Amino acid sequence: MAISGNSWTTNQQTDGDHAAIGATGMADTIMDRRKLLGAGALGLGLAACGASEESGNGVAAPAVSRSRKRLNMVTTWPKGLPGLGRAAERVAERIETLSDGNITVKVYAAGELVPALSSFDAVADGTADLYHGAEYYWQP
Repeated sequence: MAISGNSWTTNQQTDGDHAAIGATGMADTIMDRRKLLGAGALGLGLAACGASEESGNGVAAPAVSRSRKRLNMVTTWPKGLPGLGRAAERVAERIETLSDGNITVKVYAAGELVPALSSFDAVADGTADLYHGAEYYWQP
């Protein structure tokens, strides 16, 4: 592909070029590679769906860790603040519900674990896993 002025031009092959490629066997090699890749992909797919001892239904069971996780969420809100403070608690409850209890979130109000405006830094340095706050606190 080349740029000429304000327009793009491509180097297109003519029918004669296609005939030359076919004559050298390169087109046949490309088709054989495609067939090989397709057969390989089909084989991998069939192997993945092969009978599994654990599931017994022919589909391999996913390797998912069922260990329980506990995350810490810091907020920029005081404890029990109507609206925003309660919203952080509802997020924690929703995470626990949606994860079937495998993930629990402990909510820390402003000042309980870190000062209110240090919640972003607490997540950045690993002191907490999540924060609930207003992004405009960290605008320059």
